[in-house]
Amino acid sequence: MGVMAPARAAQGPPASLAAVVALLAATAAALGVALLHVTPGADRLPAGGRAVPVLVVVVGWAFVAAGATAWLRRPDNRTGALLLVFGLVVLLSGLTIDDDPLPYLVSTFADPLAIAVFAHLLLAFPSGRPVGRAARGVVAALYAVAVVPQLAIALTDPRLGDESCTTCPRNLLLVAEHQSVASALLTVQRAAGLALVLLALVLVARRRRSTTGFEREAYAPATSTGA
Repeated sequence: MGVMAPARAAQGPPASLAAVVALLAATAAALGVALLHVTPGADRLPAGGRAVPVLVVVVGWAFVAAGATAWLRRPDNRTGALLLVFGLVVLLSGLTIDDDPLPYLVSTFADPLAIAVFAHLLLAFPSGRPVGRAARGVVAALYAVAVVPQLAIALTDPRLGDESCTTCPRNLLLVAEHQSVASALLTVQRAAGLALVLLALVLVARRRRSTTGFEREAYAPATSTGA
C-alpha cells in the first residue's frame, strides 16, 4: 500500500475535469478567432479602434491559459476555474462589435458579469473560496447586480442600455419598450456595482493586513490588479 500511494498522488487530474477544461479552452480559442475575424470589418469599435478587440483576445486567452493550467494542477482550488471563467467572459464581452444580434446580446450580459467574476476572484484569492460572511455576501450581490438589472434592461430597451448606439443590432429579448425604466436601471446597476467593487477591494486590503510573511506578499499583485 505504501508503494502504491505515491503512484496515485502522481496521477494527473481526473479525466472528467481534463475534458471540461479542454472544452472550455477550445471554446475560448474559437471565441478569440471569431472576434479577430470580425474586427477588420467592424463598423462599431470602442475608443482605441481595432487594437482594443485584439487586446481583449490577448487578455482573454492569457487568463484562460493561466486558469486551465492552475485548475488542472490544483483541482481542489477554485482559483484556476475563476481565472478561466473570467477569460471566457472577457472574450464574450468583446463581441459587442459584432453585427449579429445574438453575439451582441451575449456581450451586453458578459460586460457587467466580467466585473463580478473578477471581484469574486479577488475575494476568493488564494484558496479559491471567499472567506467570511461579508466576502460571500459581496460576491452574491455582485452577481445579482450584474445579471438582474441587465435582464430587465434587455426586456425593456431596444438599445440594451446604450442610448448613443444607433447602429446596434436589434434586441432579441425586447418585450415592451420602456427606455426611461431601462435608463434608471442602468444608473442603479452602475452605482451599485461600483460601490460593491470598492467594498470588495476594502475587504481584500483588510484581509491582506491580517496576514503575515509570504501570504501577505502574495496579496500585493491581487490588490494592485484589483484597483
